[in-house]
Amino acid sequence: MRRTGWVLVTGWLAVLFCAGAVQAAPAGPHAPGDPTQYAYLAAQLRESPVHVSDQIPREVPRSTAPAFAREARRLGVPTYVLVLPQSSYGADADGLLAGVHDRLGRRGLYVALSDSGLDAAQTYGVDLPGTADAVSESVYAMPYDATPREVFRHFVEVVTSGQAHQRAEEARAAHEDEGPDDGPGLHTDTTERENQSFVTGIAVLGIPLSVLLVTVHALQRRRVRRAAAAGGGARVPTARGGAQGGGKKTGGGKKADKAAGNARQRPGAGPGPFPRARLLPLMAGAAVLGGLIAFTASQVFDDTTSGDGSRPTAADLRARVDRVSAGLRRDPLYLDPESRSTLDGAERDRLRKRLRELDVPVVIAALPTPPDDESGGSTELLAKQVHDRLRRDALMVFADPSTGGIELVNYSPRVDDSHLVDRPRDLTYTGPAEEQLGRHLDELLTYIGKAPRAKTGGRPYAPPPADDPVEEKALPGLFTGDFEPGMVIGTFAAGLVFGLVAAARAVVRWLVRRRRPAAPGAGGGAAPGPRSPTPSA
Repeated sequence: MRRTGWVLVTGWLAVLFCAGAVQAAPAGPHAPGDPTQYAYLAAQLRESPVHVSDQIPREVPRSTAPAFAREARRLGVPTYVLVLPQSSYGADADGLLAGVHDRLGRRGLYVALSDSGLDAAQTYGVDLPGTADAVSESVYAMPYDATPREVFRHFVEVVTSGQAHQRAEEARAAHEDEGPDDGPGLHTDTTERENQSFVTGIAVLGIPLSVLLVTVHALQRRRVRRAAAAGGGARVPTARGGAQGGGKKTGGGKKADKAAGNARQRPGAGPGPFPRARLLPLMAGAAVLGGLIAFTASQVFDDTTSGDGSRPTAADLRARVDRVSAGLRRDPLYLDPESRSTLDGAERDRLRKRLRELDVPVVIAALPTPPDDESGGSTELLAKQVHDRLRRDALMVFADPSTGGIELVNYSPRVDDSHLVDRPRDLTYTGPAEEQLGRHLDELLTYIGKAPRAKTGGRPYAPPPADDPVEEKALPGLFTGDFEPGMVIGTFAAGLVFGLVAAARAVVRWLVRRRRPAAPGAGGGAAPGPRSPTPSA
């Protein structure tokens, strides 16, 4: 009886042990040599609490990971940050965080960021009030052009402020009032810089020139008034040729009489042109004013880049190419571990078998090509970079696991390019990748196997180089582009302002003359005679 009990206990222990081993052992797509997305990301977070994808170096370089870590330490709880392309999350960023947490098995705050902003944030085993409200506030309040690093910094500020709920309600109300497309951006783009240059050109030339013209006009009018006043108060020569005040007639009397006669003949004669000696200082002052305006504009419009200042290093730009190339050296079928897998274990095994059976070298890389990657979204350039790393010829197949798109770049000298170009449409774009990508890749390999072989192979045209990521975000200088057209418009604007000011002054003078009473003797009337006869001399 005792022996039977021991047998039963031993049997039950064996059953429990086997069941636990079955549950713990990964199978199918969870095999150790082919880790799933959750397992790969958990392994990356186990090495560092911040993982920045190498697929978006133009927007978020991997070298910015320490900046995310510094912000995360302000939260006071263990924080794990994932920065991935939007396609890696799909529509379930919360589910991805849950899967990564289950694999990592560590308590803390898990944050999912993408090139489009903050996707999700979840707490596991820690208490961090305001997390959900901070997510909502960041989604509503941050401008459309904010970078992931700026969004995460704002998220941390909202959580640590202690007013996450209030700020979330205010941001939601403002979003409903203004609309999703209203509000200024956080960064200056190229179009806005052109507008800044145009306005600066108008101000730098238009304002000083307007001041100069109006000042010269005002000073000239004052000289005219003074000349008129001086002419009205001068002594008028008598009929005898002497001055009314008496005095001896000198030898210059004839010249004085002639000058007085000329003055009487030209009663409206002005004081002459504006003196050059007074014009030069005014021009110098206008030039100084223009320089001050230009300096002020350079301090106000001081942005030099349209991003947050992050600049990818050479290592950032070659990280994914090195990763993909190393994977294709080991296996002709490379699946991006950061992306959601759309191929099950049976499909992977079948594709690997088909690749080995082909008489031409073919490699398949299932990974996205986002516009912020090292190639700027160019599959041809990515293929060239991978081919240069592999140092062997092959027909390269790139399949996007998120969209199902399939593109071919032929570096094999044994496959006819024209046959590949004319392949059926369903072998170019597959549609829903979750359902059809594996089947269409299998059909594509069948199509390649039946393609006519070329006697002399060619090479694809060298793709144009990608834009420099630093120059791509660099803004043109403030005094370039539309600055000169702005100066031209500023010149016309100054003339218009001067004309309006001169016309306004003329209207004001006319109105003042109409309201002012006529002076005695004005209008050509005779002066009143003496009340009593004056005794003769």
